[in-house]
Amino acid sequence: MVWTSAIGFLMWWLTRRHKGELSIRDGYLLVVAMWTAMPAVSTLPLLLVVDGLSFTDAYFETMSGLTTTGATVLTGLDTLPPAINVWRHELNWLGGMGIIVLAVAILPLLGIGGRQCSRPRLRGR
Repeated sequence: MVWTSAIGFLMWWLTRRHKGELSIRDGYLLVVAMWTAMPAVSTLPLLLVVDGLSFTDAYFETMSGLTTTGATVLTGLDTLPPAINVWRHELNWLGGMGIIVLAVAILPLLGIGGRQCSRPRLRGR
C-alpha cells in the first residue's frame, strides 16, 4: 500500500499544474496506461509472499484478476496465505468495477453509449 501510494503521489506531483479537458486521444492513452500499470503495481503482494513466482506469472495473475477472466498460474490455492487469496478476490472485484466504469463513464466520452448498442441497424445504410 505504501508503494502504491508513493507512485500515485509522484504521478500527482508531476502533473499537478496541468489542467485541461481530456480529448478522445487522451482517453485512449489513459485507458491503455492504466490497464498496463495497474497489474504491474498489483504484482507486488504476490512477488513478496509467493516463493519462486516470476514477474511474468505474477503479472498474468493480476491481469487475469483485473480483467475478471479468472485464469490462474498458481497451484495449491488452498495453501496460500489468506491475505493473498483475499488480494486475488479483490482484484476480481476491482476488475468488475473497472468494467462498469468503462461502460458508464469512458464509453460515452468516446461516443459509444446505450443508444448505439440498442439502436436497430438498417440494411442498406
